[in-house]
Amino acid sequence: MEQYQVGKLLKEYRKRKKISQEELAFGLCEVSTLSRIERGEQIPNRKLVQLLFERLNEGLPSLDIPMNKYDFDRYNLEVRIQSMVARNDYEIAELLQEYSSLEQKMNKFELQFHEFYQALYYMRHRTKTNEDVLNDFCNAMQITIKDFNLDTCLESYLLTQTEIFILNNIAITEYYIGWHEKAIKRMEFLKAYFDTNDVEEKERIYSYKIFLFHLSNWTGEAGDSKKSLEYAEEGIEECRLYGNLHIFPYFVFNKGYALAELGQKEEGKKYIKMAFDMMNLLGFKKDLEYGMENVKKTFGFDYT
Repeated sequence: MEQYQVGKLLKEYRKRKKISQEELAFGLCEVSTLSRIERGEQIPNRKLVQLLFERLNEGLPSLDIPMNKYDFDRYNLEVRIQSMVARNDYEIAELLQEYSSLEQKMNKFELQFHEFYQALYYMRHRTKTNEDVLNDFCNAMQITIKDFNLDTCLESYLLTQTEIFILNNIAITEYYIGWHEKAIKRMEFLKAYFDTNDVEEKERIYSYKIFLFHLSNWTGEAGDSKKSLEYAEEGIEECRLYGNLHIFPYFVFNKGYALAELGQKEEGKKYIKMAFDMMNLLGFKKDLEYGMENVKKTFGFDYT
């Protein structure tokens, strides 16, 4: 009965959003497989069901998705890995090793999860070159989008959470390499994807501010202060609506910096001071010192 309900919900959401079976199934499973799941004729793999609901921008329903011991163990490891990364703790090598060493072979979705977080580990610990990490991210993306390359247009694709995370980190790595324009365009695509799709609130809260943060930084560094200001103000509003105390002062700083760049120095100075006060309160000493040095050198503002 529960399996029938899962398929029924998938079909209901898909129909409501006018998404074809071909669009939803692309890269995840055969259309015939999705059709059998929707009719309640096939027991779906827990990871496949999760990704189908993610592409529909719907939370996984609280129905009884069958899991064997290895499914359950991998699910718990995924939660632990994602929780650590969300806290900016990238000491995930042992968990990834445990994830890949379970007796049951990883399916392609579990392999994509593993390959992405492995590449993220390499990037954060700088144990591979940026070019090699970028290649690893692309390989992970190709597990579900077979023909993906750095020039692939994804505007007509539905994306899973992992695919979004991979694209975000591809953009960051491109920026590290020096491909600034390409990185900005990719991050703008991700922002537009969230703007034009009814993305689940939980996913928006987690990811959207990250896109805005990078865009505000990168457009500012490119000399486009108007764009930087626009993204910073949008980021401030997102923080107001959904919270995130740790990133909030950086949006405030970027707003002040952009205003000063645009000739509104007194207004900019007010926001920069506000940002520094928050950084000091939160204990962000290193960023505070760097910011003070930067604005003193650029604008002559002295907060010491």
